[in-house]
Amino acid sequence: MTEAESLHGFTTLCAQAKIYAVEKLPSEQAETYGKLLDCAVALAEQRNDHVHACWTAVGGQAMRLRPYWDKSEKALGWSNGVVTPEELDRTAAEMQRLVDEIHRVRQTWTIPAR
Repeated sequence: MTEAESLHGFTTLCAQAKIYAVEKLPSEQAETYGKLLDCAVALAEQRNDHVHACWTAVGGQAMRLRPYWDKSEKALGWSNGVVTPEELDRTAAEMQRLVDEIHRVRQTWTIPAR
């Protein structure tokens, strides 16, 4: 787990996808796709906080215990916090809107012939 936390694989894949889009798509389409990928990277942190956590309840409220890679200590650390159902719903809705927009944009792509 500590290795996965320190590699930023999704961020790397999005950066590679942006480069590929610049190479293959007209500039306006590549720019739009790049902005959507930037949104995906920003949402990924919230998504990871929700998914890669240990959950419990404290005083009737959902509590998230989240592992993270502490670069200064070079060790796994833990953060915690109360998370409301509304926060989870909001993140899910933002992710769904982004996926829908990526699908919509991809349908408009025109990839020039070589």
